Parts: sequence; structure tokens; C-alpha cells
Amino acid sequence: MVAFVGGYVDNPNIASSRGPWIVLVNTDNGAIQKEWRPSNSPIGTIHYLYPLNENKWFLHGKKTLDVNPSKVVPYWALIDTSFELESLQYFGPGPTTTNFLWDIEPTPEGNFIAAGQVNAVDPNNEPAQVYGWLYKISPGLDSLWSQRLIPPLVGSLGGYLGGVGVLSSGNMVAGGYAPLGNEVYGWLVKFTPDGCVDTILCNTVSAWEAEELSMREPPARVYPNPTTGLFFVELPEGSGSVRVQLLSPDGRVATDRALSGSDWLDVSGLPPGLYMCRVVDAAGIRVVTKLVIAR
Repeated sequence: MVAFVGGYVDNPNIASSRGPWIVLVNTDNGAIQKEWRPSNSPIGTIHYLYPLNENKWFLHGKKTLDVNPSKVVPYWALIDTSFELESLQYFGPGPTTTNFLWDIEPTPEGNFIAAGQVNAVDPNNEPAQVYGWLYKISPGLDSLWSQRLIPPLVGSLGGYLGGVGVLSSGNMVAGGYAPLGNEVYGWLVKFTPDGCVDTILCNTVSAWEAEELSMREPPARVYPNPTTGLFFVELPEGSGSVRVQLLSPDGRVATDRALSGSDWLDVSGLPPGLYMCRVVDAAGIRVVTKLVIAR
């Protein structure tokens, strides 16, 4: 027996006319043994099905909440083999059609690791408009951690992660690509089971719930730009601690400093040129912008 999963669209202009589809097929003769295509279901298009045991399946996909303007969110769900929904969780850092998880794999300890992409919450203040996205979930739909990442390419508009796998060491790797001008670069990210890409700077969050999307704080501001040696990082009140990183044109971290509030940074010791400035808080990258050091 094999399961084919996907979705259906009866009317593309009505959100309730889109739903999940599962077909169980006998591999010996190709006959359909069972089919599930419910109308007006809280579950949307199914991208992934994993049997947890003889009676329960783990599902992942995306749900269309609104058509115009488009509002699509990812989800996790648990259903039994009679297609009865046991639990459902919508999640994600933004309700746009490009918040996707493209690949998901089971991990040795029994959880799931997923990789994909997510748009910037505010493209006007976050020039890297597409982020790589890592997410870890338990079979009980507990969000273990989530991580937004950008490729280390100065001038890139971001990148995405299209595949994920588990190494024999227990660490994990995700891959995708990042565009820069007319070129496209491969992008690999190696990380620990706890979501740390850099053990000095590990910024994961426990969950991204769809209901909390409008509660994001304003981004940080970085000025003056260009600077001749000093620049100011202005943080919203109550932001908590952040890290400020400057990346050189070849992607190396030229400066990495922790701030507990708005403050000046001295970069007079760095060579003049174009740098990528990242301000990172506990929820991920708050702002990414180009910074020019002039002399």
C-alpha cells in the first residue's frame, strides 16, 4: 500500500473550495483502496505524510485562509487512519504565499526537521527580502525551535533552503541557493540538533504562531550611512539584548558585538568599503542593511 498526497481546488476564488487529498493505492494491482477529499476542511494542501504508528499520521502542508488578498499559512496536523483530525497547528512568521517549508525529514530522536523560505515581514526595512527557514517540530506538534537565516553574500536579496538532511554525526545540513546580481550561488548550512548554526550566536525561538504576526516590534535603525568610523544602532524601547554583525564583501564576520540597548559602534579600524550589517535579537534577524564605511 502506498499513499499519494496533495490537494484540490474546486474554485480558485473561494478559500473554502481548496482542501486536502489523500489516496491509498494497492501497489500490487494499482487499485484505489481508500480516498479522502473533504470539503471545507481546516487542513489545506498536503505536502508531506509520515506514519507515526499503525493508527496515526503526521501531516504537513499549507492552508489558504484568504484568496484576495492571498493569505496562506503552513500547518502541522495529526490524523488517524480513518482520516479523523486529532490536532492542527497553523504557524509561521508571515501570512504570505512565500512562507513555505520545502523539505522535511524525521530525525534520529523521533522529531522532524524542515527547511524552506520566508519573506521579510517588512521589505521596506529588510532589504534581504527572502530568508532561509529552519523549523523543528515534535510528533505531538510541539514547536521545538525555529531559525531564520540569510546567505553570507553582501548585496544578495536573500536566499532559500530547499532541502534538509541528517548527518551520521547527528548534526544536520540544509541546502538551497542565493541570487546575487545575474549569478546564482549554492548555499549550504550545517547546524546542530538544537538549531545552532554558529555556537557563539544561536538565535532560535520556540514558536511562530500565525495569530502573533501583527505583534512584531518595529525594526532597528542604523545611521549615519555612509559612516567615517562611528554609527548608531537605534533599538525600539524594551528590545532586550541584540548582536550587531558587520559582514565583509567576501562574507566574513568583520565585527560582532553584543548590545543591551541603543548605542554607538566604532568601526574606524575596518577598511573602507561596503559591508552588510545585521542586527539580531532572540527572535532572529531584526534588520539587514548595507553599511558603507568611507574615509
